[in-house]
Amino acid sequence: MKQFIRILVVIIAGILSSCNDSDKNEQGTSSKIKDAEKTPKVEVVTPKERTFLKTLEIVGEARPNQIVKLRALENGAVARLYKDIGDKVKEGEVLASLRNPAITGNLNVLEAKLEATKSKYERLNDIYEKTPALTSLSQVESAKSDYQSTLAEYNASREQVGFLQIRSPFNGIVTERNIDKGATVQSGIANPGSTPLFEVMDTEIIRVRVPLPESDVKFVKQGTAVSIKFPELPDENFQGEVSRVSGALDSGSKSMSLEIDIKNPDLKIKPGMYAQTNFEVKSTENTLSLPNTALAVRDEKMHIYVVSEDNIVQLREVAMGIQNKDYFEVLSDEIDTSTKVIVSGKRQVDPGMQVEPIEIER
Repeated sequence: MKQFIRILVVIIAGILSSCNDSDKNEQGTSSKIKDAEKTPKVEVVTPKERTFLKTLEIVGEARPNQIVKLRALENGAVARLYKDIGDKVKEGEVLASLRNPAITGNLNVLEAKLEATKSKYERLNDIYEKTPALTSLSQVESAKSDYQSTLAEYNASREQVGFLQIRSPFNGIVTERNIDKGATVQSGIANPGSTPLFEVMDTEIIRVRVPLPESDVKFVKQGTAVSIKFPELPDENFQGEVSRVSGALDSGSKSMSLEIDIKNPDLKIKPGMYAQTNFEVKSTENTLSLPNTALAVRDEKMHIYVVSEDNIVQLREVAMGIQNKDYFEVLSDEIDTSTKVIVSGKRQVDPGMQVEPIEIER
C-alpha cells in the first residue's frame, strides 16, 4: 500500500511539473509575438535611374522690341505733320516740324556774324603773312578767336534749329499721335511731364516676356528651347529659345522675368497679345529618382525617411530636381542606389525607431 502511494505522488508531481513548463512556454511565445507586433512594418524602395522630361506651361505677353514716347527738345508750334498712327517710319525720318522764330532768328544773326568774323580773320591773316609790318600777331590771333567763338555759337544754334524737327530714333510704326497742326508744345527736357508728341514701336522683333515662378527658375536658362502659341493666331506655332533672363526675383510675385525674341516681319504678332509658352526641360541621362510618395514636408522643407542597415529610421532633407506626377529627381549626394527609403508607413514611425522594412518595386 505504501509503495502504491509513493508511485501515485510521483505521477502527480510529474503532471504538475509538465503543466508549469507548458505555461512558461506559452508565456514566452506570447511575449515574442507581442514584441514582433510592436515593431512596425514599412514599405521601402531604393532609388532607380530615370530620365525626366518636364513641361512648363506659363502665360506671357508680347511686347515690342523697342518703344519710345517722343517729346519735343525745344519749345515751338507745330508747323507740319508728316506721319500719323499706323504709318511705318525709318530711323531718322521726320514725323513733325515745329516753328520757333526766336531760335531761327538767332541762327540768321549768327550766320551773318560768322561771315563777318571769318572775313576779318582771313583778311588780317593774309596781311600778316604778306607784310607782317602792317599788322601784329596779336591782332590776327584775336580775330581768329572771335571767328572760332562765333563758329561754335553758330553750330550750336544750327543744332538747336534741328531740334525743331521730331525724328524717329529707329525703324518702327507710329502707334500714338497726340498733337495737331498749330498746337504749341513744350520742351521735354525742360518739362519732363509734358505730353508725348508721338509713340513709336519697333515690332519687327517681338519680345515675349514670361514671369518664371521661383520654383522653376533652376530649370530654365538662356538658350532653353520654348514653343509659343498666341490664342489670336491659332494656326501659328512659333519656336524659339530664351534670349535673356533678368537674374533677379520680383519681391512681390516671387517670379523672374525672362524674354524670348521672335521675328515678326509681317507684323502679325501685336504687342499686348497673350502668349502660351511651353518649356520642355530634360534632366541629365539616368539620374537617380524616387516616388513622390517618399516625400515628407518638415519645417517647409522636403525630407525622406531612410532605414539604416540595422533597421533604424532616419529623417533626411532631400535636394530635388525635376519632378513629374509620379517621381522626382534626387540631387542629394548621400543618397545612392542602396539607400532604403520609406514610401508607405511614414505616419507610424519616428526618427530613431526600429522598423521591419519590406522592400517593394516602384
